[in-house]
Amino acid sequence: MALNAQIRTDALGNITIYMNGDLSYDQNSRLREEILEIGDSHPHSTITLDMHSLDFVGSSGISKFVDLLKYLRSTHPEKYKISNIKSEFLKVFEIYNFNAYEMM
Repeated sequence: MALNAQIRTDALGNITIYMNGDLSYDQNSRLREEILEIGDSHPHSTITLDMHSLDFVGSSGISKFVDLLKYLRSTHPEKYKISNIKSEFLKVFEIYNFNAYEMM
């Protein structure tokens, strides 16, 4: 299954990206570009990545996604958030030394 996203903006201009599908290595470059583009286009908005319907396939896909989250947290700690993280993602995040709670 491919990675899809629905983007919704609330009344305050904050954006939620509802990710759905498989997080594979091939999807990560495009995902990174699109998230950064949304952030650049909306400099005053908080952007939340909703991970409720997200699955991952293989360690290469998750490692690239963790790299993206670490980058977002280090460059814009208040701008980017994550929500609805499945327990299996939290366990894998720990392996990659990423504290997801800092972005919630």
